[in-house]
Amino acid sequence: MEKKNLFITKKLNGLGGGPVISNRNYELFCKTFSQTDTIKYNIEKKRYTFSDSLIERCIKHYVNGVNKKIISDILNIAQDCEHIWIDNSSFGAIAKELKKNRYKGMVITFFHNIEYIFQKRSFLKRSLYPLFNLPIKNAEKDAAKYSDLIFVLTQRDHDIVKSWGYNTPIVLLPSSMKDTYKILSEEKTENSIKEILFVGSKFYANVNGITWFIDNVLPHVNVHLTIIGDQMDKLPIKPSEKITLYGRVNDLGIYYTQADCVIAPIFEGSGMKTKTTEALMWGKFIIGTKEAFCGFDITNEVGICCENNMDFIKALKDLEKRKTKYNEASRNLFLQKYSMEKSIAIFQNTIKRFHVIDYNKNNN
Repeated sequence: MEKKNLFITKKLNGLGGGPVISNRNYELFCKTFSQTDTIKYNIEKKRYTFSDSLIERCIKHYVNGVNKKIISDILNIAQDCEHIWIDNSSFGAIAKELKKNRYKGMVITFFHNIEYIFQKRSFLKRSLYPLFNLPIKNAEKDAAKYSDLIFVLTQRDHDIVKSWGYNTPIVLLPSSMKDTYKILSEEKTENSIKEILFVGSKFYANVNGITWFIDNVLPHVNVHLTIIGDQMDKLPIKPSEKITLYGRVNDLGIYYTQADCVIAPIFEGSGMKTKTTEALMWGKFIIGTKEAFCGFDITNEVGICCENNMDFIKALKDLEKRKTKYNEASRNLFLQKYSMEKSIAIFQNTIKRFHVIDYNKNNN
C-alpha cells in the first residue's frame, strides 16, 4: 500500500498573516510530497472553558482545540503516513503522542510564532498563568522535543527554541507568498500630499500600532493615510481629510499602486509580519519598526527602521524626496528571498538533507 502524507493545521478563517503562511506551507508540502497523496486535517480552536479537562490541558498540554478524539483520529490516520506536518507549535502534544505510540515516520513542526509569547495576555490570563499560558509553553516544548524537524520564520524564534535544550534540527523558512504583483496605472492627481498605506486586520498589535501612529505621528506630517484590513473600518477612528478607512477590499493592488510608501508601526508580536512581505512584493518603500522588520534583510534602499515618533516624523518628511511610488529594490528583495519559489527550494533541500534522520530518537 502506497504511503500517504498528513498535513495538520488550524481551521483557517482566511484572514490575516497566519492563514497566508499556512496556505503557503500546504502548497510547498504538496509540491514536495504530491497533493493527491496528502491528507489535510483541520483542528478548530475552541474557547477554553472550565468544563474542559484540566488534566488534559495542564498535564497533557492539549491546547487550541486538541483533545482525546483528535489525538485518536490522528494516530489512526498516521499509520498509513510517511510524513506528518504539524502547522502550529501549540500542537506539540500531537508530536508527543505520535512518538509515544511508536510512529515511525517523519514529524515536521512549523513554528508560526513562539505562541506563548505571541498571545496577548489579559490581567486574568496573567493571574491564571498556570492554566492559560503555561500549557501552551509546555506544548511548544513538546513540539521541540518530539518532532524530527522544526521550521521557524526568524533567527529570533530559532534561538528561543534552541535555548530549550533539545537536539531537534531547526531550519529557517522565512515568510513568503504567491507573487500576485501586476502593473497598474497610477492615478494622476494635482495633490502633492504623499499617500501612505497601512494594511492589517483588526488584531491587537495592528490596532495598538496604528492608533499610536495616528496619535503621535500623523498630526505632525503632511500626508494622507489609508488603512485597510478586515474589521479595521470599525475602529473608533473618525475618517478625515487625513485618514481613510476600509475593511476588506476586492483588490489590494490598487491601493498598493497608489501608495508612496507603506507604514508598519508594529511594536508587539513574534514570527515575521506578512504585511511586510506583501509590501515588498508590490515594490513599496517601507517605514516601520524593528518588530515589523524582524526576519527581513531590510536595507536603506528598501525601508527605514523607526524606534519612536520622531523617527517616523523625520522619515515621512523625507518621503518628499522620493520621486516614484514603485521601489525596485523592494521588489528585487522579494524575488530573491521571500518568493514561493525560494521557500519551496529551502523546504525541498532540507527534506533531502534530513530524510535519513533517525525517526526513533524520541521513542525511548
